[in-house]
Amino acid sequence: MAIRGNMDETRKGNSGQAIQSVANSLEIVDVLSREDGPVSVTQLSDTIDLSPSSVHKHLQTLREHGFVTKKGTEYQLGLEFLVIGGRVREFHLKNTNIKPQLQGLSKQTGRNTYFTVEEDGQAIILFREVGENGVPLSARIGTRYYMHQIAGGKAILAEYPRERVEEIVERHGLPAATEHTITDPETLFEELDEVQDRGYATTREESTRGVQAIAAPVTHPEQGVLGACAIGGPVHQIGDQSEELVRRLQSTVNELELTIAYS
Repeated sequence: MAIRGNMDETRKGNSGQAIQSVANSLEIVDVLSREDGPVSVTQLSDTIDLSPSSVHKHLQTLREHGFVTKKGTEYQLGLEFLVIGGRVREFHLKNTNIKPQLQGLSKQTGRNTYFTVEEDGQAIILFREVGENGVPLSARIGTRYYMHQIAGGKAILAEYPRERVEEIVERHGLPAATEHTITDPETLFEELDEVQDRGYATTREESTRGVQAIAAPVTHPEQGVLGACAIGGPVHQIGDQSEELVRRLQSTVNELELTIAYS
């Protein structure tokens, strides 16, 4: 599970030169994105510590551009974000084969599958497929994680030079999500060496209690690591079938790498 509070603090800490009005609008968007339904001006005002009149002005501007829609006297995010999100995914790798490959892997294994990329030292879920026997988890498209907390993040870090990993650790730290999260840099580097040797990464209750995952990096001969494919689920489901799941995961990654390289 992503530690959204800590991740938000990291992002705010890097915005010393931000335009405050833009930052306020983005904070409103962030709050709306966490809600299951429409939110009133008063609720937003109380949450982000802005006056109701200021919140209303931001909402009106966002609404004029399609980023917010009004339901009675309350507001929620507009579908313009869906358009932008789709474009971002298309532009990121300019490849449409990731989704069908993940769908195939989910169908084969019955588990949830993910494609993770790194942006600004954070792991972001770019694609997700829910398997027939998959359990609903918090990892959704667009969810951000600390790289060291999830299998996909570790798989990517293992492909980076040590200097790049050190930069990420220096910037974001190694915060713990559970008592099993790696919080020591040297321990992390030792594990990354093991990941590189065996070709895949694992986590066991390191981001969320009761959840286990395996992930393998997806690389390009010229561009290096593009991201990572992962299979995740409850510990008892993944652990009991780990060898077979690793085999299927690596087979999917090999097919995906060939498709990307020659498309």
